Amino acid sequence: MAVALAVSRKDSPSKLAALGRFSGFKPESERQVRKTEVKADPNLRTLKDLFERFQFIGIRSRDFPAADHTAACRLLKTRIYSSTQIMAFSLVLPDLEKTLKVGNQKSNQEIFKAKSGILFSALINRSPDYDFRLFSHDIAHAMDYLGSFNTKNIRICGDAGHHLGRSMQRGTITVEGNAGDHLGDEMMSGKIIVMGNSGASAGGMMNGGSIEIFGNAAHGLGEHMVNGKIHVHGDAGQDIAAHAKNARISIDGDIGEFGERYTSALIYHKGKLVRKGPFI
Repeated sequence: MAVALAVSRKDSPSKLAALGRFSGFKPESERQVRKTEVKADPNLRTLKDLFERFQFIGIRSRDFPAADHTAACRLLKTRIYSSTQIMAFSLVLPDLEKTLKVGNQKSNQEIFKAKSGILFSALINRSPDYDFRLFSHDIAHAMDYLGSFNTKNIRICGDAGHHLGRSMQRGTITVEGNAGDHLGDEMMSGKIIVMGNSGASAGGMMNGGSIEIFGNAAHGLGEHMVNGKIHVHGDAGQDIAAHAKNARISIDGDIGEFGERYTSALIYHKGKLVRKGPFI
């Protein structure tokens, strides 16, 4: 092979001329290929660190979610974040979900949703700022228990999960999309606004405050309400105000059947009082 590839002295001038055209080119020196170093987003690193340090107990605790919220606040005792940083955390939450490989297993999903919701609630309540904007458009599983024990103003760009505004103390929560089940359960004061629909049992066990739903509300609206106001601009499902008392519920759209038992509850349908307690 070496003889065949060699240029013989007996080669014709035309051959030598052709080969001479490439004589000016030198063989390329071997260059080391550098691997692209992908630096992790610092917000993702910080959120991942907080998430892993947060000793989450979950529903196994007798005092859930209060005990977990307290634990999260304790973790943040020396770590205070601004509203801008917390908004940035919400933007990388989908990446954290992928990093932790939450996947399709329901138990993993439930833990991730509750743990992230309680952690963000503590981040907001511990922050010196008062107004917050969170993004949930790209996350596969919306946070549960977000706004627990809330004292601030929160706007959620996207959908919210279950138990939004649990035991809310004051402030406002505005959801630009839909909300899950148990919206505002056990809230004490403040206001929750949902621009879309809500899941089942909205306003369950409310002790005060107000909820406004611009879409529809599923079954169990206002069940076991002790106090407070609910206004639904759309339709409401079955079992309205079951076991409710000292409650005021207004529904502009179609309504399902009322709950089996409620006392001292005022229910308005399209502006007209249709039920007035006591009723047993």
